[in-house]
Amino acid sequence: MQSRYKKQELADYAVQRLDKIAAGVNINSGFFWDCQEDEALHSKGWWAGGPKAPDNPRQAHYAYTQGHACYYLIKSAYLNNKRGECWVSAAGKVLDKALEFQQKNGQFPVSYSLKDGAPIRTVGFAGCWFAAALGEFYGWTGEKKYLRAAIKAVNSYHSDVVNLQPCATPMDTHNATDQEGN
Repeated sequence: MQSRYKKQELADYAVQRLDKIAAGVNINSGFFWDCQEDEALHSKGWWAGGPKAPDNPRQAHYAYTQGHACYYLIKSAYLNNKRGECWVSAAGKVLDKALEFQQKNGQFPVSYSLKDGAPIRTVGFAGCWFAAALGEFYGWTGEKKYLRAAIKAVNSYHSDVVNLQPCATPMDTHNATDQEGN
């Protein structure tokens, strides 16, 4: 990790944050807590506003933050041999939970219940980050099921990208088409 930062304290801080993310799993849902402030773990990010509706809860786990966390934990593991196994293990548990809900079309739900991890909103592009994390996890483990899941997801999200019509990408647009596209 030190090679990425000129100052040791920055590398130390990065390791502390990654350790906290890896340890910050909601035991009820099996997903990481989406936000961390000091010692508090929660899912009340700035994106949790907007209209309250059954498919837009004010608090949920989101594929966007979950997929990103898994991806960056795994990528960072290559830079830190001491902590890498712990980070990859944590990401793997979350990826296994996400795989329980991979849809027939290959995509992943956008949001998940804090209570049990069940999908809340299933349509949207934000789950694409699981594909990137699954590809990295396959590279780490060599287990083909992760490669197959990643390829299935990429193939499904591809048409959204080609048509520049990913929907529900930024978490504050609530299913609107948006070219931000993660």
